[in-house]
Amino acid sequence: MRPRHFVDVVLRVDLFEQLPHNTWVKLLKLMAKDRCEECGSEQNLHAHHMDKNTENNCLANGICLCASCHANWHVELRQKTALTGL
Repeated sequence: MRPRHFVDVVLRVDLFEQLPHNTWVKLLKLMAKDRCEECGSEQNLHAHHMDKNTENNCLANGICLCASCHANWHVELRQKTALTGL
């Protein structure tokens, strides 16, 4: 049994629709249940563009990360880029 104050919300959003940046960030966090998708932290959450294109604000291009995992993500990306030359 759910508490009375619990509200189910169903969002019907096209994962490839371009959204305003602030809406994109809010929906990514909502979809991740306000947790980092890497470590589960609830602190200092960021929205990360998977394809590195900050203009591509579709939900399919995002992941919710805490500050630590976000920093690690970029370090790993720089290392891969250096190895492949891309």
